[in-house]
Amino acid sequence: HGGLSGSLWRPSLLGKTGKDVLRESYEGRQNFQSFHRNRQIIMETLHSCLAYYLLVINAVAFIMYGIDKYKAKKAKWRISEATRLLLAVLGGSIGAWMGMKVWHHKTMHKKFKYGIPAILLIQIALMAYLHMNR
Repeated sequence: HGGLSGSLWRPSLLGKTGKDVLRESYEGRQNFQSFHRNRQIIMETLHSCLAYYLLVINAVAFIMYGIDKYKAKKAKWRISEATRLLLAVLGGSIGAWMGMKVWHHKTMHKKFKYGIPAILLIQIALMAYLHMNR
């Protein structure tokens, strides 16, 4: 290779004209820009889906606490504590906490009094961590 150092000699450039190299460079840039545009669209879609999911799961959790309070007053079959806690863990912690406050339900039970705010704080910390490290 005529004494050129390995960093200067590029077998991929052999037999190519300046136009070929420029065209390939332009196509590479276009692919790179296209990739980042597609990535941005995908991330925006995921953020929208996550927002809708959180809205729905929190509404469901809030309503479940209201239904359970109603059933407790009427001495009817209740929604299990495990189900209500699971809704909080799955992202409905704000709805669960609001349901406890609005319906005055499970506010004295330690599992709920401390568990729901703890789940909420963990979820906030997780979201902050993911947002900072993306």
